[in-house]
Amino acid sequence: MKNVFFAIFFSCFPIFVISQKKITIENANSFEFDKRISTAKRLIGDVKFSHDNMLMYCDSAYFFSDINIIESYSRVHLMQPGGVNVYSDYLRYDGNSKIAILKNNVRVMDKEAVLYTDVFEYNTDSKTGYYLTGGKIIGENDTLSSAIGYYYANERKFYFRKEVLIKSKDYNIVADTMVYSTADEKAIFVGPTYITSDSNYVYTKDGWYKVKLGIAQLYKGSYIKNGAQIITADDMYYDKKMGFATAKNNVLFTDSVQGIIGMSDHADYFENIGKLILTQDPVIVIYDAKGDSLFVAADTIVSLTDTITDLKTMKAFYNVKIFKDDLQGKCDSMIYSDIDSTIRMFVQPVIWSDANQLTSDEISIILVDKKIHRMEMPISPMIVSKEDTSYFNQIAGKKMLAFFKDNKLSHITVTGNGQTIYYPKDGNELIGVNIATASDLEVLTEDNKVKIIKFFTKPEAVLYPVELAPSDKTKLKGFKWLEELRPTKNDVVRQ
Repeated sequence: MKNVFFAIFFSCFPIFVISQKKITIENANSFEFDKRISTAKRLIGDVKFSHDNMLMYCDSAYFFSDINIIESYSRVHLMQPGGVNVYSDYLRYDGNSKIAILKNNVRVMDKEAVLYTDVFEYNTDSKTGYYLTGGKIIGENDTLSSAIGYYYANERKFYFRKEVLIKSKDYNIVADTMVYSTADEKAIFVGPTYITSDSNYVYTKDGWYKVKLGIAQLYKGSYIKNGAQIITADDMYYDKKMGFATAKNNVLFTDSVQGIIGMSDHADYFENIGKLILTQDPVIVIYDAKGDSLFVAADTIVSLTDTITDLKTMKAFYNVKIFKDDLQGKCDSMIYSDIDSTIRMFVQPVIWSDANQLTSDEISIILVDKKIHRMEMPISPMIVSKEDTSYFNQIAGKKMLAFFKDNKLSHITVTGNGQTIYYPKDGNELIGVNIATASDLEVLTEDNKVKIIKFFTKPEAVLYPVELAPSDKTKLKGFKWLEELRPTKNDVVRQ
């Protein structure tokens, strides 16, 4: 980068070439010449010069014809083919070097853009110029200023250096280095740049911003911050007026207040409604201060933030997978809401807690302080654990509540049509298989394993020797063992 700006800097200094072409006086209302006072001709009123297809106008001037130099005063106007016009109160022009030095109220006009500065040096041959005393471009809604600037008329570009600022009523852009293209009113960022507004903060060191349209393209290392939320990616497009951003490749979304991290290769963010859509292998991580993390992967993940209450809702669609060190799950779709701190799983949901497999047509997981407090299974619930290669403990009923302590299953209540198949042991030896029913029942667990089963209201139970148990009674209706679907950390964590 440094070499680029050395090249820009030195290209603004003239290479002196002696030209035989003289400056020509085209018009003046009057002129004076007195060798006793000066070697210069003094021209007054509607003064006009020409030199190499360039025209210069002013109210009065001194013309040093012997050295091919003019000094012009008042309403100075330098004009070149191609639409370049420079105005000032004073001009010194050397026809040999083709260098113009303009001072006081300088205005460099490049069609849509007007640069204001106090001192401007312009090479009429290379059509390049620079200022070192501060300058600014004033637009309809924005003002761009810098301490140093370089102008390239053929490219219709300004290179701004030091204390670069774009200021408007809605935002400010601060940078050390910026290129401004007047052809399309585009600011090009080539160093650390900060865009701030009432609603967000943007950082980039590589990208561009179209001032009039209010759109930006940001590249690797850039990020957009809105309160506690930050989005970063290798490639981001941002429309300030529409309040819309899209990000691609290595997208990272963080919310430090909610303790959420989102990752994907594509994201769309709707600022005005607080909506974030993650696609292309998205993963959401919900973490707490102790570093206990819940990973959620799906085909599409949507995060919604209520713009009034700041409460969050997260939705995951298709092929949803959940992973914690002590709990895993899968389903077709899932919703999490800050309002009640509840995760709701739909379409063939399954939860694995240590050795236990929990299923229901719907599952709701209620969190307290980001830890699992209880699990509600209201439709066709079942809990299964594998006793050995051939035998499975099973609990089913009409409705089921599973309670957790320190994220481990502590007890289960079954309401309506309670059924159990349980293989009690004496040490490591199976005693038999206990097949029991009751309207309601409660299961107490220890270390995620069944310890005690309590039956309520018309209990019936039969203990069979394992080898004599009827084969049609060792599996409850709807029994499925789904261990092969159980997500691992590699299934949900982006590599």
